[in-house]
Amino acid sequence: MVVNLVRRDTPLDNLATYRRFVFLNLVVLAFASTQVLTGWSLLKYWKIAGTVRFMDLNSVLQSADCYQNEGLNIYSHQIGEKCAYNYGSVLIRTLNALRIGEASTFIFGLVGILVISCALSIVELVSRKKTFSQYAFILTLFLSPPILLLMERGNVDTLILACLILLIALIIRGKVLLSFIVITLMTLFKFYPIVLFGLIFIKLRNRWTSLLAFGLISLVSLQILKDIARGPGYINIFWASFGSPIWGIYAGYIGIEIDYRLSIFLGACIFLVLLLLVNIWLKSRESSVPRERIFDSKSVETLFTYTSTIFIFCYLLGMNFDYRLVFFLICNLMLIFASNLNSHLITLVKVLVIPAFWFSYNLHELQPIGDLSLAFLVAINALALIRILLNQHYDNYLVKRFGNYFTNF
Repeated sequence: MVVNLVRRDTPLDNLATYRRFVFLNLVVLAFASTQVLTGWSLLKYWKIAGTVRFMDLNSVLQSADCYQNEGLNIYSHQIGEKCAYNYGSVLIRTLNALRIGEASTFIFGLVGILVISCALSIVELVSRKKTFSQYAFILTLFLSPPILLLMERGNVDTLILACLILLIALIIRGKVLLSFIVITLMTLFKFYPIVLFGLIFIKLRNRWTSLLAFGLISLVSLQILKDIARGPGYINIFWASFGSPIWGIYAGYIGIEIDYRLSIFLGACIFLVLLLLVNIWLKSRESSVPRERIFDSKSVETLFTYTSTIFIFCYLLGMNFDYRLVFFLICNLMLIFASNLNSHLITLVKVLVIPAFWFSYNLHELQPIGDLSLAFLVAINALALIRILLNQHYDNYLVKRFGNYFTNF
């Protein structure tokens, strides 16, 4: 499955590929095991280690235990309280039906680490060159606070990542119906994957299939709205924000109070300005971007498309808390190590990705540098995504008209 997923259209020595895949996973698991045994010493150094092993996962599975007695009343608890729950009701019902509770925290925490390890191993497998500097660069990002924190907390985003890997494998094999089912489950578990419906929907050509898909998306959306209405809401504080609304929060620190909805609008406007600036810069350096395909491999292109779509959607809505940078890590490593981009543009991505992952996490004076780097990086990824979607659907008249401006990406 791994070989077919990452390089279906490229001949590889299967045995050698599997050996490298297994070896890389063993290395990551060995490192993670030492961190688990030492109580995540690196995160203790940054003073962000949790007080409970796999704290986020433990909270969700604790809520699954509470569900047996309280039912959906678990939504009435405030964040931070015992039994508090803020995800999809389908997830908690599934955990209850499978009798998965707090006692299973450690096992599923390790499974989450394995999922992250597999994702990074896939990135390594699709890379064109295997050099020491490449491994060092990937290691630098792997050790960044958001990625380590995702492993240490065992957040449910690891479940979404696992589903995403399965989804991409299905899409590569043309399994549209199964892809819809997987996206439905992902969305009912944790809401934000709903944006992926759009990527599948535009592939449909049959009118009746499109109508059925639209009906399914509508039902899923209604269920999401019901679950959100039940829940205690989301945390909106300076150190936990990674999306476009961060600029509205910064404004509050200099005495300009902005409503959260308005800060989302402000962030979207700043994002559009950066998008246009980056596109103008690319137009002035035509050789920076390939005229034909950004990725030679359709499998790699699919991997980039789906991971970048999730992250950009979360970024614009202010939902890309630290853990979701794992999706951004994958798509940026695709641009750096598996794309046809000019070396100057790849160097720019490398320069931006380090502060984006290391500084945009509660580092006080350094955090604005990280957030600005992240904003530029999202703009570059968005332009690459637009270019890919235009190439895939250029037979559409509106797409042609819209795409004329983005000729360089």
